[in-house]
Amino acid sequence: MEFANEIIDRMEVADPFRIPIGSGNVALPYKPIHRLHTQAFQAYSSGNIGQAFSYEHTALAELLKVFHEDKSGKHVPVLLTVARNTRDLGYQSGQLLKAEATIKKGLVECIASKNKQKKWGAIEMSNQLMWIYFRLTKLSLCGTLIPQVDRATARMSLSMDEVPMSHRVTSQYYRGRLALFNLDPVGAEVALDFAFQHCPKSSPHNKRLILHSLVPAKLLHGKYPSPSLLKKYNCHQYINLVHAVKNGDVGLFESCVTRHQVFFIKKGLFMLIPWIRMLLHRNLFYRISQLNLEISTDAKTAHHIDLNKCETIMTSLSKGKKIYDKNVVQCILAGLIDHRFIKGYLSHKLNKMVLAKKNAFVKVEAHMFRAEQ
Repeated sequence: MEFANEIIDRMEVADPFRIPIGSGNVALPYKPIHRLHTQAFQAYSSGNIGQAFSYEHTALAELLKVFHEDKSGKHVPVLLTVARNTRDLGYQSGQLLKAEATIKKGLVECIASKNKQKKWGAIEMSNQLMWIYFRLTKLSLCGTLIPQVDRATARMSLSMDEVPMSHRVTSQYYRGRLALFNLDPVGAEVALDFAFQHCPKSSPHNKRLILHSLVPAKLLHGKYPSPSLLKKYNCHQYINLVHAVKNGDVGLFESCVTRHQVFFIKKGLFMLIPWIRMLLHRNLFYRISQLNLEISTDAKTAHHIDLNKCETIMTSLSKGKKIYDKNVVQCILAGLIDHRFIKGYLSHKLNKMVLAKKNAFVKVEAHMFRAEQ
């Protein structure tokens, strides 16, 4: 119901020249658009979503014709609002692909124009398309969309300061999510940090959505968001998970992943779990190594870790839900060595991990999480 009210409120102010629905004098080129938009509003208010989409989609198509002839670009806000209405109604009526095709035409109009006023509309039109592509899980289309928009704005020497901050925040949010999908934690953190810092405090829901992707990006940099921040924005899915990764608690981590598996899948984040798990294992073996240094009586072998003890510790932490035998532990350590989280080697003969005497545990950096070739 909240989503429906949002659409109605938006449609009430979306008319050309902000004319209230069903009244006022409308400029001749906009009369058919105004009529279609009014019919869409009435259809939606009566619960006929499919008919509302049909009217609003047609209104957008007609608006693009007028928009093409208009050289001033002063009606960009109207185009953006009607496009967003079309997107939302298309989603609700199951006609998102049809909406996408027309919104894409609107993006082309903005990109192709030599009018700077129209050009900044390309940012928000691309946001609408990325919203659609994420819903349809067609993320490859985002990869071709972003360079097109960047090239168009660069040719016009368009300063980002000229673009409304809300459009920039949304754009950086989707760019950050796409970077995570492509396993680019560096690009993801930069984009999502910008989105989170510039998203107004009056929009806690949007800040929470950004954090859903920003937290994994931070973890892949070896950074751990505070529990107070996660509680403030109700990111309960991450509170215990971040604690588990930081402390190497394999049992708590696997429990969190299982409990919130559907959430991670829906957000497109589940593919990052193996990489975050690698960080978890790195932190666990770091703690084991520190404990080994404390109890060791021989300085020459203080950097030798008995894998039998590792098996016991990891199985105990999992509370019996998973058995960490010799092969599993050696496989985990081999992966950590390969990705350069740990300096050392495995002694299969002694069943021990022999760590480098200096800086055995490398500082976590995003480039360590590289995709397999």
